[in-house]
Amino acid sequence: MNINIPTDDNIKDFFTFSTDDKIKIIRLGLLFYQEGMEKLQFWNDNEWEDKYNSMKKQLNDEITISQNLYQRYISESKIREKNLIEEIKQNEHFRLQNEIEHLTNNNYLLSDKNSSLLNEMQNLHNDFDNKLNKRLLENRQFYEDKLSHLETKLEDVRKEYEHNILSHNTRNNNSSIKGQQGEEFVFAQLNMMFPKAEIEDTHHTPGRGDFILREDNLVMMVETKNYTKNVQKSEIDKFYRDIDNTANSDIHCAIFVSLNTGICCKNDFEFEVRNMIPILFIHNLNDNFSNIILAVKFFKLITKKSYIDFTNQDIIDNFKNLSTNIKRNFNKQKNRLDKYHTEQISLISEQELRIVELYNLINIKL
Repeated sequence: MNINIPTDDNIKDFFTFSTDDKIKIIRLGLLFYQEGMEKLQFWNDNEWEDKYNSMKKQLNDEITISQNLYQRYISESKIREKNLIEEIKQNEHFRLQNEIEHLTNNNYLLSDKNSSLLNEMQNLHNDFDNKLNKRLLENRQFYEDKLSHLETKLEDVRKEYEHNILSHNTRNNNSSIKGQQGEEFVFAQLNMMFPKAEIEDTHHTPGRGDFILREDNLVMMVETKNYTKNVQKSEIDKFYRDIDNTANSDIHCAIFVSLNTGICCKNDFEFEVRNMIPILFIHNLNDNFSNIILAVKFFKLITKKSYIDFTNQDIIDNFKNLSTNIKRNFNKQKNRLDKYHTEQISLISEQELRIVELYNLINIKL
């Protein structure tokens, strides 16, 4: 819809605005116009003014009534709040009192139960002590009986040992018996160390040494001496004569051993070649019989080599050095094993002491 607006200098600026702004100006003008008409009507109408005053008074009265109601509500709310707080306090008091009574009753029950458990525990402890004491008495009796048995056995062993010492001293006074004992001992050791070998006792056969050991195509003469001092050179010369004897042509090698002493002019494990037969001299065989095993292995090693020229002094010297090194290394191994053995024995002894201390703590004698 188009509206014609008359030309007027008072509204000429209106035409400079955009359409949207013009609409806003018109709406705003209408609002001012309506408000102004109502105000004008109010000014021109006494009845309307009376009505306005009446409404104003009514509103003021209502505000006063509302304020009075609000104040009364506030007072009543405070009273209700106070009553509510008191009621909550009383309820909480009753609730806590009931809870305290319940906990007190539970405490009495738990105390009774605890007393019952303590009594039961005490009974179990007494029962355990009785059983333990009974067991300790039984163990003490057992070990006392065992100790008595061991003491009796030890006394028998002591008597037997004294008898053997007396017999041994008697035999030591006879050198031939002593030598025979050494030969019997070596014979037994050879049979134990070489269970597959043939061990021939030749000490009754002149010029054949004391034993002949045959194993894996190896034939070895064994000459043993059981002296209390170093073996004299005369015994070595006799051994040389046996080696040179044509009756011993079957011999591949030989060892000359002293059971408890050294050998005159010979180092331990000293190597020689006599009549093309390799020889080893061994000291103090009783200290380590495994030296014979070492000697047999050494002889097996060199006798397998048929091309070895035992007339060559350089070769013999090399074998002497080799035998010395073998013996030295073997001694190192033995010393280490002895040290390990000693340490283990010490640990075992210490463990035995700890066990004895443990038994002493519970009043048991071993």
